[in-house]
Amino acid sequence: KQLIFHMKTLFFSTPFFRDKVQFDFFSKHILKSLQERNFRFGQRNIFVWSAACSSGEEPYTIAICLKEALKSFLSWNVKILASDISTKVLRRAQDGIYHSESIESLNSKDIKPYFFKQKGEKDEIFYQIKPELRELITFRRFNLNQDKFSFSRGFDAIFCKNVMIYFNQETRQHILDKMHNSLVKGGYLFLGSSENMVGIEHLFEMVRPGIFQRPLDEKH
Repeated sequence: KQLIFHMKTLFFSTPFFRDKVQFDFFSKHILKSLQERNFRFGQRNIFVWSAACSSGEEPYTIAICLKEALKSFLSWNVKILASDISTKVLRRAQDGIYHSESIESLNSKDIKPYFFKQKGEKDEIFYQIKPELRELITFRRFNLNQDKFSFSRGFDAIFCKNVMIYFNQETRQHILDKMHNSLVKGGYLFLGSSENMVGIEHLFEMVRPGIFQRPLDEKH
């Protein structure tokens, strides 16, 4: 109940599972291939970056996908980095409290295991993410336009959806180059389904609209 005090400041956010076709592909195909690759090398590590997480719906959606798709989930080392340049939205994302309209896209089976139901000051219904999802995610302020990305290991998937439209062509080129180098070979980059890389030199292979892969057999 203590977390209800700032409900008046909450605004309606983007829905969970926005662009569901992409998240279905992530769950049914990409996570399956990642599991097979991990088993082949005797590993159980999956690292994902939500590179413009805003108020948190995207990284929590990713966490739900991982929880649902990975067998024997507790035996996996799963880490999700969620970043944004705005400290204001990062605070909201860390609280993980959402108006009922934000979760309309969720099935009822996804709500009970992962959300606490709460009432606001005017009997409005809100939902708070449960700790088991929140503990998978590290929130961090991050500027995509900085010179270098310095991560200790490559990501298996990067989500950077509907962000590139805010940058000019030269900046998009630099950001995509850095994201390419931040992925493991065979890793996936998710852009908005209507975004493309026209006019940008890159080494990605297009998998589906808005989904690109760093080739496994890349030489450098």
